[in-house]
Amino acid sequence: MIIAIDGTSGSGKGAIASQLAKILDYNYLNTGLLYRKIAYLLKKNGLVYSSNIAITHFLKNIVIANEKIDENILQSEEIGQLTSIIATNGYIRSIMTDIQRNLVIKNNKIIPTIVDGRDAGSVVFKDDATHKFFISTYLHTRAIRRFKQFNCKISYQRIYNSLLKRDIRDKNRKIAPLVLTKNTIVINNNRTLDFTINNILFIING
Repeated sequence: MIIAIDGTSGSGKGAIASQLAKILDYNYLNTGLLYRKIAYLLKKNGLVYSSNIAITHFLKNIVIANEKIDENILQSEEIGQLTSIIATNGYIRSIMTDIQRNLVIKNNKIIPTIVDGRDAGSVVFKDDATHKFFISTYLHTRAIRRFKQFNCKISYQRIYNSLLKRDIRDKNRKIAPLVLTKNTIVINNNRTLDFTINNILFIING
């Protein structure tokens, strides 16, 4: 089956998804990381503000999933903000949808996968996901977690403002905005990671 886990930036959906994949022995697809790789590669090759034709040609001629890039670079605030910007590009999202689906559905057969993203359940695997979850976490909680993640090198207020801007951009973009679908279950992640994961496993196991 495909289990889609969407949510806001810093909500903890990545940690939840990766742990669930280990517990259930599923593949794990981090779509946010794929977008961050694209943002980094476009920046590196000077293509961020190029034509859609040039960007499309570039993306169709590289295997994004196989690109090895330093994790610290991909998780930087700069790449995060750039990722949010390119994610509003319809051409890029269309290519990314195909890439994500090809990684999970091969020869019409589904590879059991936990998909972590922002539109995994609402767009990419809208008709294929067996379970859809949306991770909800208070903005303050997310900012505190990021503050600790960056070892306090970036001010709390700067992180808070960055997450707020990201939320607004993700929720209001015209293409594949961050939304809740009718059959998506909202999971509150303001408590411990174990509590949240056990909650999700209880729902999955019926």
